[in-house]
Amino acid sequence: MFWGLKPQIKDDHSTMVTCQEAMKMCVSESLGPTHMVILGQKVGQLSAPPILKQTDLEAIFKHLSPEDTLVLKQWYYIDLNSVPPVYILQPISHILGHKKTDWPKTEEKLLAMLQKGAQWCMENGHIADDFNRNLHLPGILLNVLTFPPSASTTSQQDKTWMGSIRDITDMHHNLEKIRSHRFIDIKQGKAEVIPKLFTLHNQFAETIIPSKINEDNLHTSKIQWAEPHGVDPVVHKSYIDDFCNNFYRTAVTITDTVNKNKHQFVLHEDELCHDVSSHWRIANDIEQWCLRQDDYLGKIRDYILDPEGEKPLVVHSSSGYGKTYLMAMAAQETNRMLKIYNKETTSVVAIRFIGATNESRDIFWLINSICHQIAYATGKSRCQLPKDYKGLKSSFMQVLEAGLFNGLLVLLIDGLDQLSSNHEALSLDWLPHKLAPNVKLIFSTSSTDNGILEKLNHLIMQEDQYIELGSFSSHTCNEIMDMWLTKLDRKLNHQQSKRVNDAFRDSQVPIFIKTVFEEVKWWNSFTEVNEDSLGSTVNENIHRLFDRYELKHGKIFVDHVLSYITASVTGISEAELEEILCLDDKVLDSLFTRWEPPIRRIPPSLWQYLRIDLMGLLVEREEDGLKVLTWFHTTIARAASTRYLNTAEKKQYIHLHVSDYYLGKWSGTWKKPRSAKESLIERNRICSEYDPKLRYVPVQPLEFTVFNIEPRFNLRKLNQLPYHLTNSRRPELANKDIFFNYWFIHTKLRTGSFHKLIDDFSYTTNPQAKLVQDALQHAKKALLLDCNALGPELCGRLLSQFTSSPNIQELIHQCDLAAMQNCALVPNHQSYNAPGSPLEYTYQIDTDLSANDIYLIENKETLLMCAKPALIPQMRIWDIHQSQRKPNLTLPPGKIFYTQNGQFISLFRGTTLHMYKIQNGELFGKINYEHGQPNNVTVGNKYLAFTLVKAAGPFLLDMEAKKVIHKFNQQSQIVQLSRNEKYVLFNAGRQLEFYEIPLMERKISIDVNDTPIKIIFTRNPLQFFVHFQRNNIIKYEINLTKKSFTTMHIVEDLEMQEAILSHTEKYFLVRSSRCLYLADTQTCKVIRQLHLEPPGVFMEHLATFTGAYFTPNDETIVASRHNYIGIWETKSGQPLRLLQASTVPIKALFTSSRVNKAFAFLTNNSMQIWHLDNIERGSQYSQEIFTGPISNISPSAVSHGTGTLVCHSNFNAEAKLVDMETGICIRSIEHSENPQRRLHETLMSLDGKYVITRANNTSTQSGPDWTVLREDSVWEASTGKHIYSAPNSRFAMFSKDSQMTVIIVATLFDPKDWFATKYSAIVYEFETKELQYYELPRGDIISKPFISHCTGRLFYVMQKRMIEDNPIDEPDVWYEYRLIFHYLSKHFPEPRLYRIQDIWKAAEKHYSLIDARHIHDNNILLVYRHGNNMLPYHSDGTVDRSEPSVKGSVVYDPYHEQVLKVIDSWFAQPMSNVEGIVVSSQETRIIDDQLKTYYTYTSAHLSTIKSKALNHSTSVHLLLDGRYAVVIAHNKNEILVFRTSDAIQKAKVFVHGTATCLTTGSDDRTVIVGTEDGRIQMYTLILELCDPVTEIIEKIPSRQIHRPKPNLLNSDIQQASTKTFELQRQSTAHHYKVDQTIKRPPPYQSIEKAVDIITYNNRIRSQSCCVQ
Repeated sequence: MFWGLKPQIKDDHSTMVTCQEAMKMCVSESLGPTHMVILGQKVGQLSAPPILKQTDLEAIFKHLSPEDTLVLKQWYYIDLNSVPPVYILQPISHILGHKKTDWPKTEEKLLAMLQKGAQWCMENGHIADDFNRNLHLPGILLNVLTFPPSASTTSQQDKTWMGSIRDITDMHHNLEKIRSHRFIDIKQGKAEVIPKLFTLHNQFAETIIPSKINEDNLHTSKIQWAEPHGVDPVVHKSYIDDFCNNFYRTAVTITDTVNKNKHQFVLHEDELCHDVSSHWRIANDIEQWCLRQDDYLGKIRDYILDPEGEKPLVVHSSSGYGKTYLMAMAAQETNRMLKIYNKETTSVVAIRFIGATNESRDIFWLINSICHQIAYATGKSRCQLPKDYKGLKSSFMQVLEAGLFNGLLVLLIDGLDQLSSNHEALSLDWLPHKLAPNVKLIFSTSSTDNGILEKLNHLIMQEDQYIELGSFSSHTCNEIMDMWLTKLDRKLNHQQSKRVNDAFRDSQVPIFIKTVFEEVKWWNSFTEVNEDSLGSTVNENIHRLFDRYELKHGKIFVDHVLSYITASVTGISEAELEEILCLDDKVLDSLFTRWEPPIRRIPPSLWQYLRIDLMGLLVEREEDGLKVLTWFHTTIARAASTRYLNTAEKKQYIHLHVSDYYLGKWSGTWKKPRSAKESLIERNRICSEYDPKLRYVPVQPLEFTVFNIEPRFNLRKLNQLPYHLTNSRRPELANKDIFFNYWFIHTKLRTGSFHKLIDDFSYTTNPQAKLVQDALQHAKKALLLDCNALGPELCGRLLSQFTSSPNIQELIHQCDLAAMQNCALVPNHQSYNAPGSPLEYTYQIDTDLSANDIYLIENKETLLMCAKPALIPQMRIWDIHQSQRKPNLTLPPGKIFYTQNGQFISLFRGTTLHMYKIQNGELFGKINYEHGQPNNVTVGNKYLAFTLVKAAGPFLLDMEAKKVIHKFNQQSQIVQLSRNEKYVLFNAGRQLEFYEIPLMERKISIDVNDTPIKIIFTRNPLQFFVHFQRNNIIKYEINLTKKSFTTMHIVEDLEMQEAILSHTEKYFLVRSSRCLYLADTQTCKVIRQLHLEPPGVFMEHLATFTGAYFTPNDETIVASRHNYIGIWETKSGQPLRLLQASTVPIKALFTSSRVNKAFAFLTNNSMQIWHLDNIERGSQYSQEIFTGPISNISPSAVSHGTGTLVCHSNFNAEAKLVDMETGICIRSIEHSENPQRRLHETLMSLDGKYVITRANNTSTQSGPDWTVLREDSVWEASTGKHIYSAPNSRFAMFSKDSQMTVIIVATLFDPKDWFATKYSAIVYEFETKELQYYELPRGDIISKPFISHCTGRLFYVMQKRMIEDNPIDEPDVWYEYRLIFHYLSKHFPEPRLYRIQDIWKAAEKHYSLIDARHIHDNNILLVYRHGNNMLPYHSDGTVDRSEPSVKGSVVYDPYHEQVLKVIDSWFAQPMSNVEGIVVSSQETRIIDDQLKTYYTYTSAHLSTIKSKALNHSTSVHLLLDGRYAVVIAHNKNEILVFRTSDAIQKAKVFVHGTATCLTTGSDDRTVIVGTEDGRIQMYTLILELCDPVTEIIEKIPSRQIHRPKPNLLNSDIQQASTKTFELQRQSTAHHYKVDQTIKRPPPYQSIEKAVDIITYNNRIRSQSCCVQ
């Protein structure tokens, strides 16, 4: 406790007092051993007591000589501020000045005087024996003797103490050795022990210590002296090892015992209990130091008891005014009050101190914790609470608005301004607009920080809902000071009290009282005070305290300690602080100025002495399962930050050392270099200025693992490293160890801290890291269910960025390498919705809307997309920044208009303008005007102007003053306010009137030749553009001085629809039906025309542009036509991208002036958000092949993830070819233009060159019984060219060498006699283009035919009916099952038919063939059954082979006509369906439809896959020669992989949708999945221990770094071309619907209205003629 202390600390004799305080802290905080006594033969010198009771010392004075009493009174001053009074030993420097070397002799004299007087007093009974005894004990022995046992100890022996007594047996023979004084107390200059101290040592070693410490915790050892050091690490190695081992074992035993007996230290099983208790504990601690404020508490009590209150109560003030004190008192008072007033009902009082922990700053944690507490208190199920923020927010608001429980809920939230910005919490969108009568919500917030109070003012308009805290009176301040001093048994004298009272005239806020208290609590009664003793401000007092700490403990040491505490915003534990200081060479160099210890670590006692002084400024909080220290108040934290973290370099230095600690950079045996001073180099013989030293700081793994013990996560590293590492300004290291580190992300997910993981990414601005963040958010649902899905989720979303980002490339590489350990399915290409693509996300709107019902509203806080149909009294809102939907606003029917700043919305209701706050829909005001229907409306921030239909106008309204300020008496159709709202422009017939606001002075009138329909002002209010009814645009520039104007014609187009001024006002864009005109605003000349008609892409011929706008800074132009979005570079007019929104047209397009995004509103009532910063990236949001589910997949031969597959959907007759390298559709094949046709199957040759599409049959013979037959078409894959078609097809297949295709067609079919069916085989050879026909034997085909590769023969099993005439009775009928060999050659036209008995001579007579499978080496697996009865048929004409029967199989070589292997008949259960039997690629394993796996060589049953995620109808596929089975889970949302040898699940990936089909590739590793939303996912299985993981992954095309970069525009066009057939079908269906509508006669009301319109138009025309 005394090593390394500064001279300033020893000067005031506070070491022993501080030591005792530290020992008390050990008892209160330790969860195991509290003290360790290590006793050698040296006990130390006696020292004068630093503090003596007044009664004891004055009793001694009476029995000493006047000279001795005078000496004692010179050194001991009475402190009357202590209660009771005490005498305090004065600092050495205060009495001796610079003669500090005289202190040892002086101390010896003082001690002798005290011992002499104490002995006499004790003999006469004036003082206690203990006092006299203590004067004869060294400090260490005194602490051991007098320190009380811990509270858990019931006996005299303390079981939490540990001890070790060491005896050097030959010490007395080595007293003359140089180093002997280090091991035993000897007389100065003599080789003799001090008898008195030697006797004390023996007494403690033999009696006192054994009586204090349990014998199991006390260890003794005897050694002999070893030269030259006395105790040598080599000679005494066994002693040192025994000491370390005994210490470890004893510490573990004590820790286990204490934690087993102390139930209060057992970790809470329920996190809710822990949260609630910790915040109530804080409230209890704070209340003990509070003075009641009855006036404020009375207002809070009245609010709680008011049954009509519907709004929250807000307590606010500047920082330091005692808001937290008041909230703590209010919580306790409310609890007491409700126990009195609501005895019969359940009342819930919830208190949360935001900022008390790091978690409490997060709105997700706050709402989640409160919702769980309310659910628990009201008896609701907590398991049903939502897990995501959106759901929790909705549930929270619903509870507060509805109050659906019996009782009163009082919720107090302190420090609303301390919320983090996560989830846009500072926007307060999580607060309900209205509270239920039984819900009371009380907030406290700063009046200045984060603008929270201003936002609350928008939500809560009533002034009586606010309590503003003011300063205390001086009298109250003195009361608080006296109360606090009394708790410490302290007081002040009159002069000091007067000075404190004077200080309270300068400030009376609680934080000022606190800082004054921290200063005056150290004042003794003899301390002289003056005007400079206290500061006049909070900061001045804080800096005075810091100055005192620096003077006493050392400037550099205090500077860096307080810097680390300040930099750790969520707190730092004492152990962490000590370890970090050991890494700080500036601190160590300031301490080791004259001597370098062998281990370069900070003396542990230094921090303890400073900790005692800092106790009043620090508070303990629990964070990550540890007690951490943080500043008592934010004001102190700000002052410390200003003082100690005042430069960027200092901040970086501090964060660097903290991050190095959490990284474990210098842990273990890693030596940290340091720069040594020249004096130390010479004195300590340091060989180098940069001599590295071990620091022995602990290692920092992501999790701590011990054998047979559940691993514990290193929460401190996981939660603190991101903040400190990013602030150390080492982005490369942060990327490597955090943001692109798979194991860091995976481990943090395992802790269940998904939202914390997302929050970590807020520390970085790296755009690639933001992509990872977006990918994690997209994958949230899967990751919350299984964190091992991290690898597939990240790879499946980020692979499109693989070549463009080295960091993402490294992250994906880590995911791949972790596959075998966590998830063995590695995505081959983008499988899920990907971040970083132009399309960000899609909102689905469940109401039919028009383009005029959509509004894009921007303000300084957010960007809102609003939907408000004129006839519906609700407005839906989507927050674009938060990517979430906000609560609906209830508004009257009508069209809305919003202010330029996006703060307010207005709508007309009758003759009244209603104004609402857009944040909460609260009515802001009303303005009444004369009768009339508004026609054209323009809105600024202050004013609103509008014209009326068929009435005089326009009107000008002041929205702030809520009144009409002017009405014009003109027949006006258009009105517009200038951007600065200084002028208003409107038409009066064929004149434009220009007025100044608010004087309403007409500045100029402009004659025009046409009626304007739109006016566009520039930033210069004297320049504007007018769009006239004749579809021409003219620019006007006004000169108010000369009362003149100039005009410039821009463009004229009869199909002109809209005119747009660019954001920089350099360009003017005119949107026509099929053309965009881009003009220069200076010259008013059209510089280019833009069209959206890409070649090879289907475009509806009647489609027009539905929107065209500029992006921010006018870099690009975005326009929509049909279902495409075109993007051009503004400067050059060069087309950049062609984005396809969907297969449905776009109704409207919007862009923002602040963010580079476009918003497309589609005809299917969905809204798409496009991020235009990502148009240079080639990734797609979702690689949908079809808009509907994929029904069938057929791949070509797969080699390292390359190849082609064909797939189709059941909703049309279109097949699509997909590149297996990228997962992108490369070609579409339309089987038929008939919209009624549907594909049932698609096949692809192994070489990927040819495709067969199989559709429902349309033959004239077709009927209900022919549904099994198909119409087959063969296509060339590379060109989509049709080769030939075959109707009435039953089977189609390719040969294994892809040289031919065989289609088996039914030439004769009798639905009443299945055996009368006649089949023919059509063979088409691709190379020769020769078509051949072969008649097949009469009978029914019951197995799927296949073609042998080497023999070129067609194989299948046929069921034949055999009839033999019987002259006596009916003909004999029996059934035979034959294997058909059919040579596909002209030279061998006749097939060969074999029974099982012909192939396998040992087969019994009743065996019959039921299936034939083609396996490797051109062998055939023949499955037979016991029995030869007729197989039943399904209604569609297919054979039902699921009839229960005993089965067996043989492996047959048809080329050599011999049986190679016989598999016992019990390999498949009787109930198993032969159609569900799957054979591995090398036929070593067979699995049946009951998921039972058999080993074919021994017919042994290996395992049965049983899982709750599967059902009996699960279709299974085998991988890696049957060692693994892959299936679709019963919920269709997961793909599972099982090891067949033991049925253990080895991998799981999430589909994020519904899986519809699954197949595997020919490489036995590739898994291909089709989904309901039209996506195709491909994975590679990496699971075998012998798998060359790196080589397999490197050969996957998506993992290859050097790939050619595609032309994005060409890729867009190519992708769009694959949608041609689908768009054509939709267009045809749309036109058919329109034609039917046109043919339908209109109702009478429509005809009547049409006649009225025609009459009205004729009347207008005649009036015009009269005017002419």
